[in-house]
Amino acid sequence: MTKGGLSITFLLIGLVGGLVLVADLWVKNAPEPASAGGSPSESVPSSTSAGASSPPTLDGVIEKGEYAHAFHDQTTGMDLSWSIVGDKIYFGLHSPGQGWLAVGLAPDGPAMKGAEILMGYVQDGKASMQDEFGDTSYSHKPDTEAGGTDDIIQFAGSEDANGTTLEFERPLNPGGTNQKAIVSGPMTVMFAYSSKDDWTSYHRHRNEAQIDFFAPEGGG
Repeated sequence: MTKGGLSITFLLIGLVGGLVLVADLWVKNAPEPASAGGSPSESVPSSTSAGASSPPTLDGVIEKGEYAHAFHDQTTGMDLSWSIVGDKIYFGLHSPGQGWLAVGLAPDGPAMKGAEILMGYVQDGKASMQDEFGDTSYSHKPDTEAGGTDDIIQFAGSEDANGTTLEFERPLNPGGTNQKAIVSGPMTVMFAYSSKDDWTSYHRHRNEAQIDFFAPEGGG
């Protein structure tokens, strides 16, 4: 082969090598394929919420593991269980008595004034519940009579020798007058129960506790 032929051969080899290098660089730096929505694919964080993924069955019986969280009040012996699902909160409330039982949310004070009180009883196997408002330090009346609304969506109850149980559903934030929104952070919660099935009998068993309904450990 002549000297001119060798020069042309080396030139062709150099051109091919350059084309291969350019192609390799283009593949490595090419943009990611578009996703089905037309935008570059990316990791999208999924939304999470406190509590169980499905609501408890409101049948008046608190089954083991049915609720995401639980709190035992040692002073009254009452138990409060709850799960947050979407924009609703589901409560299971148990007292060692056979009369009315109640949980109060965020009183302004003193005592029960300004609290939203969710109370009820079971008589002859039938559960009754009302959304009450603490109109004074030592009295309450139906929230519907105090300018608010009854925000108990559904409820059920049972009673036996071991006490009384209520299960009920309520919005996290009902809005409106006298209603107490349940948000992240400590909240004053009142516990009380009586030995009589009515809305007004005095209770000898009462206590307050601080509970964060959104806390992972489930209580205060």
